[in-house]
Amino acid sequence: MEESTDTAVHILTLTAHIEMGEAFVVDLCGSIEGGMGETKIGASDVVIQIVAGLPQEDESWPGTVKDADVLAILVRFMDAASLAEIHKIWKGLPQDQTLPTCMLIFREPNEQDFKMSCPACGQKLWVRDQDIGKRGRCPNCKKAFRLPRQEDYLKQSLKLPDAVPIARFVRGDHTDAVQALRNVVDRFMGRITTMIPEIDQEMLKKATMRVEIHDGDTSSDE
Repeated sequence: MEESTDTAVHILTLTAHIEMGEAFVVDLCGSIEGGMGETKIGASDVVIQIVAGLPQEDESWPGTVKDADVLAILVRFMDAASLAEIHKIWKGLPQDQTLPTCMLIFREPNEQDFKMSCPACGQKLWVRDQDIGKRGRCPNCKKAFRLPRQEDYLKQSLKLPDAVPIARFVRGDHTDAVQALRNVVDRFMGRITTMIPEIDQEMLKKATMRVEIHDGDTSSDE
């Protein structure tokens, strides 16, 4: 892999499982080397790096996150154990972090259901997409509940703010994931471009306010 330029946007992909992160980077970039890949999203060159594992188990995790421009957190299942891992990653982010962040739900091709836990007893359940919004019943405890949309369930479980978009990523068809990443990359690039006019305006103010008059110079440009 060629050395990236300093102007490339650094996207950090956070996941509890390295295999999912590698599949994500290969799909977006075509190849992976040393846990990293390079591609273009919109008009921006990006470098995508994988960080697998939980922040509580890696002392270098906070520093790696701090050096990123954009964060993408990968999610596979929604059962209680899986959500606990994602919760640790989400809560492991620096409390004062304001980096553009998105959640990407990973699915295999033709997958039409997702795994969650019964809200009453914790039994792992498969929920079909076609049954979302219907009332279902846990076969273990027999408690009935309304079957949630996967994105809504993730947002509610982690108490995610509206500023964190959630999109699905289907292996081999990453259109939604690219769009979600493009949104957060554009937010990051927007921060940079909004700083430039402020500096230029200040320079212009100084140029127009500071007029030098040279005594004895009566020459004219006319």
